[in-house]
Amino acid sequence: MSTPDTAEELLYCTVHPDRETTLRCNKCGRPMCAQCAVSTPVGYRCKECVRGIQQKYYTATQYDDLIAFGVAAVATAVVVYLISVMRLPLFILFILGFPAGGAISELIVRVIQKRRGRNMAYFGAGGAVIGGLVAAVLQTYIQINNVYAAYRAEFGAQAEVPPIEIGAVLQSTFTNIGVVLAIGIIAAAIYTRLRMRG
Repeated sequence: MSTPDTAEELLYCTVHPDRETTLRCNKCGRPMCAQCAVSTPVGYRCKECVRGIQQKYYTATQYDDLIAFGVAAVATAVVVYLISVMRLPLFILFILGFPAGGAISELIVRVIQKRRGRNMAYFGAGGAVIGGLVAAVLQTYIQINNVYAAYRAEFGAQAEVPPIEIGAVLQSTFTNIGVVLAIGIIAAAIYTRLRMRG
């Protein structure tokens, strides 16, 4: 019966030198603590090695995130403007939001020629929110302006009509729960789809 007297080599994490560890990256051999270790299908690796492998996976150019933002903003603006004009019921907007977001994310993927970017999901969702809100505000402004125009047509050009205040336009826009919900669903669908890609 033998009892090993040899003690394991005392290691300290490369990133956190005050932490003792027995883990090593199975790619570069660097000592790492549990916080720095990333579980992969082939064992534990350090964050630097994982980042290096992911960097080869992300093929997007520096402009692809901006293109994703622009495509999402324009496409969502068109969708939101159309649903605002059609005055669809809330449950229809809820049902249409996911396929609309999926279609917009697919458009983004095709426009950037299937390249992958680390932050593309954030840019796509952000573009959807901004484009959707701009379209909703514009549609509300047009709607209020049309009401004022109808009032002038009925009571004459001299009819007293107050100027359109941006505060009233924004309040009317954000109280339209259906449109705000549709924008959120579209943005969430775009984020999820692009995040799943990479």
